[in-house]
Amino acid sequence: MSTSLLRSLLLYTCLALLAWPGQATLDIPAFEYQRKFHQPLNLGECPQREIKVQAGNNSTALEEQRCNLHHRGSVTHIPRELDDSQNVLITSPSRVLAYLGLCGGEAAAFLGILNKGDCLAVEIASRLTFTEKTMVRAFVGYYRKSVDVLDSVETANNMIRDMDRYYRDKVYLKHRSYGTQEVIFVQFRFKSAKMTAAAKNVKLDSRAMSDYMRAVEQRVGKPRRITVITLSTATQDTYELKRFSGKLWDRAVRHVQIKENEMRRTKNNINTNVIFPHLMYTLYPFVEEKNTSLRTSDPIPWEKTSILEIQLRQAISVAKKTSRKCRGNRKKPCRRMRELRRKLIAIHAEIHTVRSEWYNYSMTEKQAFVARYSARVKSYSSVTERVVSSVREMLKREKMKKFKRKKNKPNQIPMLTTGRMNRMHRIRHSRRRSKVRKG
Repeated sequence: MSTSLLRSLLLYTCLALLAWPGQATLDIPAFEYQRKFHQPLNLGECPQREIKVQAGNNSTALEEQRCNLHHRGSVTHIPRELDDSQNVLITSPSRVLAYLGLCGGEAAAFLGILNKGDCLAVEIASRLTFTEKTMVRAFVGYYRKSVDVLDSVETANNMIRDMDRYYRDKVYLKHRSYGTQEVIFVQFRFKSAKMTAAAKNVKLDSRAMSDYMRAVEQRVGKPRRITVITLSTATQDTYELKRFSGKLWDRAVRHVQIKENEMRRTKNNINTNVIFPHLMYTLYPFVEEKNTSLRTSDPIPWEKTSILEIQLRQAISVAKKTSRKCRGNRKKPCRRMRELRRKLIAIHAEIHTVRSEWYNYSMTEKQAFVARYSARVKSYSSVTERVVSSVREMLKREKMKKFKRKKNKPNQIPMLTTGRMNRMHRIRHSRRRSKVRKG
């Protein structure tokens, strides 16, 4: 991330903390909230939540919890423009989280965003692959125009203190920024690692992704396959993923150019006050409590746990693809692949469950969890690579054996099919009838 963007974000965070010293806050991208609950959040409004409730047979069910509380106050509009765009090389899932931004663990877990699905950055990073034959580049544009701040009035504070039991563990929207985040990820898959290395060395002054694609074509050559992921948080549409073969390279470039034009149009509409898309939500508690679970903590364990989930999602995807090739095959490598797939799914469920309840854990518990599962995920990832390799070798050997048996099979007179025999019979019969007429 560029220095200017980092400085601006740090300044904004410090101003938010100074606005209400000592207060625990929850930050969530507006896109994540609206994608979950399908409606925006107004200043002073208490957000919706999706919580787990006990159902029969020791099971749990999801229930939407609506909050009718509202914090009154006056709104201060602050012009706080920030415009930063980059075109960067992405070499790992952690780089995706760094440039795209990861939703806060406490906020996502408290609101129930992870009960179904995950943070946007985790979902996108899970769809990309990082191998010696792939290269991933990302265009990330972050534009913020202004911020609205709700200033509390003393009468509202007095009412909340008198009825604190109704407001305990409830939050409201205090800061709301306006703007958009525009993202284009392009994954190039080349024929060789040498071509991939050459493509990674391509450098341009332009930030347009389509310019990079044309430069890669000219200096390295066309890739075998292309994956394009695009997102505009201003539209509230989910991210779009399209795959293209090497033969459709020009169509892939054109698709990216269309998306770039749409992004420029979106930014212009924000500047001219045609649209007012929400960018970030900052939630404050109605009542400040020392022992509340709604206190933000060190984000590093949350980021590490999210990377573990990404690694497992990628491993499960590879395991499922390999298992499909093993259908009907009962040999040992295929049996191990099916068993490994079940174990990967189980450990993924364990990690995701903890992440969905992140705000309930202490910092010590979070760090211990990361240390324990990091070793397990690393072990399972290496095992997955070995098992997948053994399955591929086995299938390759079986294919060669089948080819040799077919090659060594003695020539035989092909049997006539019923349809062909009937046609030949009709031809012979018509010839006989013609001879009889001539006679």
